[in-house]
Amino acid sequence: MTTESTPSPPGPAWLAEWLARASEIPHQRSIVIGSKCCTDLKSIGTEIAHYLNEFDDRADGHWHDFCHQDLYYLAGDPACREMILCGAEPDLHHGPPDSDLDRVARRIARLGGAILEGQYSLDATNDLDTAFRVCLCGEHPACLEPCHIWLNSNTFSRESLVAVIADSFLDWASRRPDYSGGLITADAQGPANRAEPDTRHCASL
Repeated sequence: MTTESTPSPPGPAWLAEWLARASEIPHQRSIVIGSKCCTDLKSIGTEIAHYLNEFDDRADGHWHDFCHQDLYYLAGDPACREMILCGAEPDLHHGPPDSDLDRVARRIARLGGAILEGQYSLDATNDLDTAFRVCLCGEHPACLEPCHIWLNSNTFSRESLVAVIADSFLDWASRRPDYSGGLITADAQGPANRAEPDTRHCASL
C-alpha cells in the first residue's frame, strides 16, 4: 500500500538560491490566484510553474509556486523570514499593519517568478502592480476586483486552465509598460492572449 507524501516546505538552502536567482532577473513579475467560492486550487500553481518554466525563456526555469502552507512556514521560520525580508524596499501598502505573513507574501510577489495560491494571497497583494491577479470562481466573481482576469474554472479542463492562465500572464507582462490596470477578457472561441487588457469585462470562459 502506498501513501501520497506531503511536499516538504521550502527550506533555507533552497530559498537562498531562489532569492539570489530572483535578484538576477530585473522587472520579473508574479501570478496570484484566488477564489472566494469552492474552486479547487490545489497544485494549480505547481502546474503553471512547470508550464512557464518550459515556455518563458526569460525566467530561465526560475518559476516556483507558493501555496498557503508554504507562506505560513516561511513567515514562521525566523531564518527564512529574515532572508526574504532582508533588504526589502519600504512597502507603501496602505491599510492595517501587516503581519509577518502579509509581508512575506507581498515580498515574494514583488520579487517575481512566483505563483501564489489562495484567496489569502490575493487579499494580501491587492495593490501590487507587479502581480498578475487571477480570480477562479464558478459563479459570480466575488474576488474580481481588483483582478486582471476572471476564469470560470468549471468550463475548463485542468490542462486548458493552466495554459490559459500562463498565456494570459505572458501577454499581460509583454504589454506591461503601457498597462493601464484593465481586465483581460476572452471568449470560448479564442485564446485569452488575444484579448486587450484595457477592456473592463469578465472572462467567463
